[in-house]
Amino acid sequence: MQAILLNRWRSLTLVVLGTWVLPQTGASAAGRHPDPGAIQPIDKSVALTPGQRVAVTLETGGDLIIHGGPSLQIRMHAAVAGPDASLTHVSLEPGIREARLRAYSERKGPTVDVKVEVWIPAQTDVRISSAGGTLELDRVDGSLSGSTGGGEITVRDSRGSLSLSTGGGDVHVSDSDLSGLITTGGGRGILERVTGGLIVEQRSNGRASRAVERASPPAFASFWSYMERNHAGSAAGEWAGACTEARALLQGASRPSSTDAASDSGRLTIVKEGGRIDVSEAAGGAYLQTGGGDIVGGGSAGPLHAFTAGGNVDVERSGGVARVTTGGGTVRIAVENDGPAERQIRVCSGHGPVTLTLPPELDATLRLETAYTDAPGRASRIESAFPVEQTETDWQSAAGDRVRFVRATGVAGSGRGAIVVQTVGGDIVIRRGRE
Repeated sequence: MQAILLNRWRSLTLVVLGTWVLPQTGASAAGRHPDPGAIQPIDKSVALTPGQRVAVTLETGGDLIIHGGPSLQIRMHAAVAGPDASLTHVSLEPGIREARLRAYSERKGPTVDVKVEVWIPAQTDVRISSAGGTLELDRVDGSLSGSTGGGEITVRDSRGSLSLSTGGGDVHVSDSDLSGLITTGGGRGILERVTGGLIVEQRSNGRASRAVERASPPAFASFWSYMERNHAGSAAGEWAGACTEARALLQGASRPSSTDAASDSGRLTIVKEGGRIDVSEAAGGAYLQTGGGDIVGGGSAGPLHAFTAGGNVDVERSGGVARVTTGGGTVRIAVENDGPAERQIRVCSGHGPVTLTLPPELDATLRLETAYTDAPGRASRIESAFPVEQTETDWQSAAGDRVRFVRATGVAGSGRGAIVVQTVGGDIVIRRGRE
């Protein structure tokens, strides 16, 4: 829940490194057990100037963890264990264009366990080449490329572009805004609250197929359940219904199927397992659904239904009937000023700001809600060019966090239509369009 509601503040994580207990590897099956007494910790750091890259080469293979932070240097902690530990070296050297981290052995095919943890400036490009082992990236912003011979890939709270591959292993990406491609020789692709159009593929025997599952952590699921319970039976009860589709999609109850664009009675229909959707015009309305990725619409005179498990939704011209749900991302909708038509706009975002531009002669009831936790960061707020009455709750307990809800209601004209917005961790802005 915390990851959903927080405005993420990047700060260097202080890590206390004590005894590093290394797992037994395949060497134990041959009767050669890594000797805990042979663990060799290695700590090094070098200055990194703006624009320099980091190149990581693990010829021995090994587990690699990279953290991003505000530091202006690259810092490394490595641990080497096993019968050939004394013949294995981990170096970190500065360079003109890039700093180079290398793990290698004097013996071919060494029996050794290598673990490397690295702290770098957050906005740094990284190249990785590993003979095999897990790869973890945390709060890294930049361009990351490379491969591991086999092992899981985990990415958290990162921005930028990826071009990564593993010979086999699951791929798990969460709370990130990323473009690019990750491939695995065998394993699942699990994306949670990911925007930017990142694609995960499984490649086997020269064939590629999407390997994406949508997951929602228990805290996120319990948060939506809490929202429904909190609004049940109140004047705001309709708000919880605005998020039914988003919750179902994120929890896997409504999985998209792979179909190409199709037309149904003039309505444009696009359903994708994952990836960005771009629509220039949909005069008869549109049904757009993706397992993860941005949705961009030039215009939809008819009803618009847009669903993404994680991504931004941007609609330049809406006819005034739209239902938009996203697991997390920015939502922007501009409704055309085409007379006194009834407006029905329902927006649900798991996390992020929502901006609506509405006709000046709006005839609708407005129901708006956002929420924030007591973690450091600015409180979410509501701004409306139309008259609304705002309230803010006291601190409440939701999925283990202290939460405050900011709500606004109002009536424009006779209140014939409905503008319903529900989000968390983001502002709601209602603008008045041109005459």
